[in-house]
Amino acid sequence: MRILDVQLWTGFAAVLAASVAVPAAADECLSDWGAAGQIVRREKLLTVQQLTQEESVLLPGKPIKTTLCKVGDDYVYKVVVRVVGGALKTIVVDARRPEPAAAVGAKSR
Repeated sequence: MRILDVQLWTGFAAVLAASVAVPAAADECLSDWGAAGQIVRREKLLTVQQLTQEESVLLPGKPIKTTLCKVGDDYVYKVVVRVVGGALKTIVVDARRPEPAAAVGAKSR
């Protein structure tokens, strides 16, 4: 009976530790374009206009919303585009080297 109590407490402690563990640093996205503009100038990042006009960036649809985010030491643009068929897709683009890094997801409306 004593072993069962120890196993229960060990399991409870593991669940408790997992629930209070600090998650990895999340992306810091800027909603204030005044602050984002200062970062774009200071870090010499592509502007949103340059990003949408850059021929090397092949966005798979019409840009709907663009957000500047800091991921670790890098800056990326998260661009929500409307693709053929009307679905929304988030594309992550390096703000210094404009090549789509990843399609985050597609949401249909």
